[in-house]
Amino acid sequence: MWPTFPGHRWTTLRLLSGIVSTSSTQTNPLPYYVIDEKSTANHDKVPWIRQELGDGVELAAFCIKFIELFGNKLHGNVPQKGACLKLYAMYNPDSPGATWKQEGDIPPLDRVDFQRVWDPDAPCLCLEHGKPLKGRPSIHDMYCNSKCRDAGRIVRCTQCTADKRCGFCSMEDITRGDSKLDKVLQKNRIQMKRMRVVLGHETRVVDPTHEPAWTKRRM
Repeated sequence: MWPTFPGHRWTTLRLLSGIVSTSSTQTNPLPYYVIDEKSTANHDKVPWIRQELGDGVELAAFCIKFIELFGNKLHGNVPQKGACLKLYAMYNPDSPGATWKQEGDIPPLDRVDFQRVWDPDAPCLCLEHGKPLKGRPSIHDMYCNSKCRDAGRIVRCTQCTADKRCGFCSMEDITRGDSKLDKVLQKNRIQMKRMRVVLGHETRVVDPTHEPAWTKRRM
């Protein structure tokens, strides 16, 4: 039932898209959308969602609204995810999300939010490889290991000069064996490396040319 009160008469208009708009003949408010039982075309769903959310929302918020409005017409996680990505590209054509055709195209950080729309317990993903991680690490720790963390960074020694390398950097890494001595040397080198970071002997800057491993796996 439409709300009624003295002095008001409601008029219902059915649009070609199957969307129903109702306006008051006395106050004449802006039209608004209600869910029709008939199928709604994609080009009509986009303005409907835009009216609900406005412009420029993130993918996860877009998906939540999509499920709220159209989830009862499209059952199953896989069809819903595919439809969301297709509509999001139409909704935000100038954003990076317009190129996301499948779940593997989404960067790991955005993919986690996307997956948690359907599964709140979906794991965090390594920002380098996109592999699932244990627990709920902070964004600074969302890596499989230190190798993944340093993959997109250039490590620079503050102790080396243009003419001379420091004692640590000039050491040859010969600890590649599996003997007991090799393992002790490997452990010592790791501890020395950590101490250099603590003392500020190493700096890390973002490598602008780095392409994360997760982007190469989907090519």
